[in-house]
Amino acid sequence: MLTLLVLVIIWTALCVLMVSGWSQLRGGDWWAVTITVFCLLCVVLLCILLVRQPRSTAELHFRTPLVPFIPLASVLINIFLMITLSSATWIRFAVWMAFGKTQDRVALCPHKKLDPKICGYNLTKKLGLQDD
Repeated sequence: MLTLLVLVIIWTALCVLMVSGWSQLRGGDWWAVTITVFCLLCVVLLCILLVRQPRSTAELHFRTPLVPFIPLASVLINIFLMITLSSATWIRFAVWMAFGKTQDRVALCPHKKLDPKICGYNLTKKLGLQDD
């Protein structure tokens, strides 16, 4: 788990460098090239560690092909795509997430019969829908 966390952090740093420092990389600036090579070397070493982890010997009906490689590639691609989003997109995302969370708390929480600590209030008890 720690290996995967470190891998995601290094991939994020690599993607930020690729997006924001592309002109320095193309120009051959020594610091950009050095950081890129270091990050890529760390990524390769961490991928080797992930591939060498023990696997379950249980007989399964279905096994996903290329298990360590496809999830790692999808994480890299998604991090890269998220970094290339504009700040306006992130603001819209935050607003819609706040709206959805508010809607969940106000409209749906009383019907979920959740713990009042989770909802922040116990509307079902106030409406008389719950036996005392």
